[in-house]
Amino acid sequence: MNRRTPFPLWPLAFCFFQAACANETARVSSIPRDSAGIVIVENDTDHNDVQCHVSAEPRLVIGEADGAPGYSFYRMFDGTILEDGRIAVVNQGSSEIRVYDASGTFLHAFGRAGGGPGEFQSVFQLLPGPGDTLIVGDYSPWRYSYFTADGTYVRAVVPQPVDLNSPRSHGVLADGTFIIAQTCCLTREPEFRERSLHVVRADAEGAHVDSLHVYPHGLLGRLGRPQLRLMGFPIFESFSDVAIGHDRWVGGYGAKPEIEVRAPDGRLLTLIRWHDNDRTVTPDEVDEYRRAHVAVSTSPAERELLEAEVSDERPVADFFPAFTSIEIARSGEIWVRLFDRPLQPRPPQWLVFQADGRFLCHATTPAGFGRFGLWEIGTDYLLGNGRDALDVERVLVYNWSRPG
Repeated sequence: MNRRTPFPLWPLAFCFFQAACANETARVSSIPRDSAGIVIVENDTDHNDVQCHVSAEPRLVIGEADGAPGYSFYRMFDGTILEDGRIAVVNQGSSEIRVYDASGTFLHAFGRAGGGPGEFQSVFQLLPGPGDTLIVGDYSPWRYSYFTADGTYVRAVVPQPVDLNSPRSHGVLADGTFIIAQTCCLTREPEFRERSLHVVRADAEGAHVDSLHVYPHGLLGRLGRPQLRLMGFPIFESFSDVAIGHDRWVGGYGAKPEIEVRAPDGRLLTLIRWHDNDRTVTPDEVDEYRRAHVAVSTSPAERELLEAEVSDERPVADFFPAFTSIEIARSGEIWVRLFDRPLQPRPPQWLVFQADGRFLCHATTPAGFGRFGLWEIGTDYLLGNGRDALDVERVLVYNWSRPG
């Protein structure tokens, strides 16, 4: 799991013979092309401290504790900014999509609870479609409902084969086809067994086109006594993630410091690697993880579940993940979130790569987003959700800019 990527020395040696080596990109990356036509980009991210700037405060906040209904949220899960600046947000608590103008003023909402056309059973995710089309993910079963930005229902697509659960990752390519990554397979066996992440392609009507790739996706097994029926992963387990862009998708297994850029049909185009530090799990970090979980005050029933999660019998990974998630900005950059080590608390840290795989910058996203609050990375903005000091849910928009 702790596979290291060797950094070639010849670019550094070449640099010493130049009159000036001001161009950091030339020093930290090499782009060989192998016989199969795959571009391999090696990045020494440790020796390049260039930063992308993220604003310290949000440029826009939507959400009030005692405001009008359009400004009170419960269980927000996703959102997107349309081409004209309008902001659309999933509010699962009211089973609707809410739309705001660029200044945060509430415009209208659409959708309601139900199983009919334009209704949601468990509205969960929101994707920008062609133009200002909104594609809403809902389950169970998993389906996509298409709407115009003004809330007019257009049609629904149920990918085949029908799946009751929401996918791990999904997206719509420019040609209207879907890339869907779904985990497989759940088990009730006591032994820890490896799961996988299956990436498939479906056409615009939801029909299965092709199975594209399979990634490892962590060990799963039983925690605690059988009566608990509690399934879990080893502490600090590595998982895979997939992000879908305009005309490509990116995937990788978190145990390795590399990600793959693939064509819609699954062909490997570019392999992006970066310098890998020592990721060995130490006993102190395991102890800190357990202390943090035991410190949570819970009911007796919940305490038993927590005790199973922190038990000495629960396996512990030998190495921390190299990364935990991947995002593709709407402007094409690839953002890779690094794993947060227990003894190194800090806001979320990212490596940002250009579309061709060359390292662009380090980035720190605001802690105000919460752990899973980043919804979308735009050309110059970050969109997500967070909570204020009174635990009120809010939509947040921050600025970000490239170095130089």
